Amino acid sequence: MQTGAQNDIGREELRALLEQRRADVARRLRRLARELADLDRQLDEIEQSDC
Repeated sequence: MQTGAQNDIGREELRALLEQRRADVARRLRRLARELADLDRQLDEIEQSDC
């Protein structure tokens, strides 16, 4: 049976892992947002050159 202190350590480890995962997802999301903006810009350029 776990003591309160052991449970707190497990909870802190889980918190650290979740925070790291969150940071990784946020980085990927920012990268995808930049890629999306770049694609939108390229599409706008193509539309402008078609006129």
